[in-house]
Amino acid sequence: MKEIQNLLKTVSNEIQLINTSKRLYAKQLAPNFSIFNYIATNETNLSYILADLLNPKGSHQQDDLFLKHFIKICLPSLQCPEWNEFLDNLSKVNVETEVTTKSSRRMDIYLTDGKQYGICIENKPYARDQKEQLSDYYQELIKKHPYKHLVYLSQNLPSDYSVKTEDLEQWQMNNEFSHISYNDLVDWLNACKADCQNASVLEFINQFIKFIQKQFMGISDMSEQNAIINSILESNESIVSAIKIANQIPTLQRNLIEKLNRQLTEKINQNQNYHLHKNKSVSLNEKNRGFYIKVKDYNLYIAFEFQGGNYNNLIIGYKSLDKNLRKGNEVYDKVSKEIVNSLPDKNIKTSKIWFAYYYPKNLRYWQYNSDIWIKINDGSLADLIMKEVELLYNNIVKNNIKIEP
Repeated sequence: MKEIQNLLKTVSNEIQLINTSKRLYAKQLAPNFSIFNYIATNETNLSYILADLLNPKGSHQQDDLFLKHFIKICLPSLQCPEWNEFLDNLSKVNVETEVTTKSSRRMDIYLTDGKQYGICIENKPYARDQKEQLSDYYQELIKKHPYKHLVYLSQNLPSDYSVKTEDLEQWQMNNEFSHISYNDLVDWLNACKADCQNASVLEFINQFIKFIQKQFMGISDMSEQNAIINSILESNESIVSAIKIANQIPTLQRNLIEKLNRQLTEKINQNQNYHLHKNKSVSLNEKNRGFYIKVKDYNLYIAFEFQGGNYNNLIIGYKSLDKNLRKGNEVYDKVSKEIVNSLPDKNIKTSKIWFAYYYPKNLRYWQYNSDIWIKINDGSLADLIMKEVELLYNNIVKNNIKIEP
């Protein structure tokens, strides 16, 4: 236990020194500035970015540079005789996004020579697998191409829900499947940097790398990462301590989520106008889980819901108490329009089951955001959430937006 405490103290001191340097040289370094603060980083947009980079005819004007390095770094198993014709003609490869299959699914990224070869990239940065999703994509590729490859881009392995284990093993034996992570994309992008001939594209690559490291690897600053690694490598005891700490992170986050649940329950119970409903804090690391606050006299929920797994992609808004009330219903559409019009300062979106929702500033991604977990621990996040609840509640009261029984 003493070794763990010493390691934590050493790392904490190193981080404080780095943060002090950042403050002193903030104008020169602008460490928090990134183009990815201003563009959507959901699954769809990340797929579009990746597809455009992989496209030999993409706006980057670097020909097949990105595709060539992608195969070399991320899909080395394709460097075989069966794929030689494809590899020799990379400049002619077509790249598309959201390609509809015969089973009415959409392939995130689809690469083909238009004849024999086809590659489907299923991008899963946040969402969980859908039932038989990878199996359906594989069947689609079988119908189209004699040579096919299915790529699963995710920090996690595909689940049995998406493909049977025996099928996945067979695909791997046949060189028809690859699992790659966003960590692998960093290696790919770094390899591309050496041959990239445009300054603007190069700067975008650098910012994309930083985004991936921060969003999917928990690395907000390379100097911070190096300082932590060096501290850990100082002794075998530090390495053991670091692994023990890392193993407890999921448990720590679950405990803090349970604490947040208690904080919110206590605050919400003080108000007679609404109450916390049907949330299960133990499952909040799963997709489409969250906090649901029932507004008694208006027949709707004020909801906070994670659209991705591992406490990521949080949205806030209004949902119907009636699960059968959906977009296209006259009542649903009327209420949705009233809510959207009543919140002009929010970047409101709608969906089949959300009257209206938006992404809360600085609260969208939780997994690697230490500020979020600190705010849960000191109680300030519960206060921030309750401010949003009050805003949304007062909005429907002020504008008399309700669903009549």
